Amino acid sequence: STVPRVRRTCWPGRSVRVGRSGWWSPSAFRATSSWKSLRRNNVIDLGCDFRKFTQVVKHGFGQRRKTLRNALKPLNPTEAALSSRFMDKRAEQLSVAEFIELTKLMEAGPEQNA
Repeated sequence: STVPRVRRTCWPGRSVRVGRSGWWSPSAFRATSSWKSLRRNNVIDLGCDFRKFTQVVKHGFGQRRKTLRNALKPLNPTEAALSSRFMDKRAEQLSVAEFIELTKLMEAGPEQNA
């Protein structure tokens, strides 16, 4: 989903599941609760505007089974973004680094499509 994608850019973490018999084990298929352990990584600057990055990720995952070309229309993508290799893919097919690259393309040009 959207939140883990945005969170992973700066906060890698791990999940621990708690089952009925105690702490998680590989054989515990039914977890009753879980918790996240987050540590701040060394990423200080993404190289793009973090708010714009968050918008691109949220719009990308906002509608199911849509290509990014259709999902990002409300953000008025630039010509550079529209002609990129990312627009014919779905959001779940992109890595965090590719979302950063797409965000840079989205803010690259002064022209906005109507």
